[in-house]
Amino acid sequence: MTQANIKQENSELITNSEADLKSEIFQEIEATPQEYWSNLLQIIRSFREAITAANKSKSTGFNLDTVEQSKKNKAASIRIITSQERRR
Repeated sequence: MTQANIKQENSELITNSEADLKSEIFQEIEATPQEYWSNLLQIIRSFREAITAANKSKSTGFNLDTVEQSKKNKAASIRIITSQERRR
């Protein structure tokens, strides 16, 4: 087997793996009751923002403690909003 064939196989494995992951993600979304989809979307966006901020901090030397504190603040805000909605 040539090195080009190995690279092509590895590339196909990665693509298949990505397709499998997307499929699993969609299956999990479909298995989640639709009434919770907005919460799930918020979780996904928060996760993406957190990893984007962490990646930026690595490249810019930004303090990760600030990123962690930001995540904690956001989580606390969500808890406050949720508890206020329950009281209504």
